[in-house]
Amino acid sequence: MDEPVISDMPAITLFGVSFWGDPYDIGPEWTEGNAIGRLWKRFFAMQASLPEEALPRDAESFEVHVMAPHDADRGYREVFVGRRVVPGYVYPVEFSVKAIPASSCARVTLRGREITDGWEWLYGTWLPNSGYRDRNWMAEVFDARFKGLAPGEIESSVIEVIMPVVPK
Repeated sequence: MDEPVISDMPAITLFGVSFWGDPYDIGPEWTEGNAIGRLWKRFFAMQASLPEEALPRDAESFEVHVMAPHDADRGYREVFVGRRVVPGYVYPVEFSVKAIPASSCARVTLRGREITDGWEWLYGTWLPNSGYRDRNWMAEVFDARFKGLAPGEIESSVIEVIMPVVPK
């Protein structure tokens, strides 16, 4: 696995949908049957109703996890999935808008099985030894390199992880 690179990320604004709770209480990680998989399905269905001018030209989609310290022991978090807003477009009220602040971030590329298995290394090994501490959110960035969750697809996929950090 590549070492994360620390860089400044500009602020971005996303439109999408969110979920609050334990996303894995109804299904394991990286499956379409858990709350996150269902959230993506809901977002894609809603996005399909938007006109072309509402959709950004880039292929990036974001999955943002916001962890509230008071709910960490229960595994609760907000999971927001979406895409960048198109400036000037007013999205229907069914969508939420999430403003992601400019941040210093650790960015890492996960490939194949690292997508499902690399989190322990990132949070359990790299972060404690990095000289940084994380903030209360992180984002996964999906583009055309992510092939899906079906057998064989994850092995040929790539995602980017953005973890905002501050010096310890």
